[in-house]
Amino acid sequence: VDGTRGLVLMEGGRVIPAYFHSSDGGWTENSEDVWREYIAAIRGRQDPYDRHPENPHYGWSVRYSVYELAACLTAKDYPFSVVTEVYEIERTASGSSRLKRVEVVGLDQNGQPQRQPLGNADLVRVVFRLKSLPAAMSKEYDPVSGQLATVTFTGDGWGHALGMSQWGARTMAEQGFRYTDILNFYYTGVTIEPVPAR
Repeated sequence: VDGTRGLVLMEGGRVIPAYFHSSDGGWTENSEDVWREYIAAIRGRQDPYDRHPENPHYGWSVRYSVYELAACLTAKDYPFSVVTEVYEIERTASGSSRLKRVEVVGLDQNGQPQRQPLGNADLVRVVFRLKSLPAAMSKEYDPVSGQLATVTFTGDGWGHALGMSQWGARTMAEQGFRYTDILNFYYTGVTIEPVPAR
């Protein structure tokens, strides 16, 4: 902290938002895939440093019934009483190829048909209360009715995967990298400069 006091990250003559998260699960993401806003310094890349021996955030899995999915959606003001289908629409552009957009189909509280797109990767993560951006989604159907019964999300990491991984930065520091090396690894095309005078 002392080594970076009074310094900021700059790209294109502007101070950048230096986003960070706990663990990127082996890949960071492009800003526009997660929060829609394009930021040149926040680019997706493979991160071999994130898999620290003590990092507990690999191999998570969350399984929901169709009613539990509806409860997650309703808690975020998407009125569902039951979910009847979840469609994968798009994946992120980085090598991780995580779920970026899905569309949820079901019934609202009055039994009327409801369709709700979730339009970016972090919205999928937040709505369904996941540790990180999901790498995969699998579905199980009732063998008698043929209707959707459960949806399981799986993935690696903790957080939005934008910018610097704290576990990755720890690994790099333990391997002798300087803070400038760490920042340049996680933020593309940046310079490290004193805080601009007002």
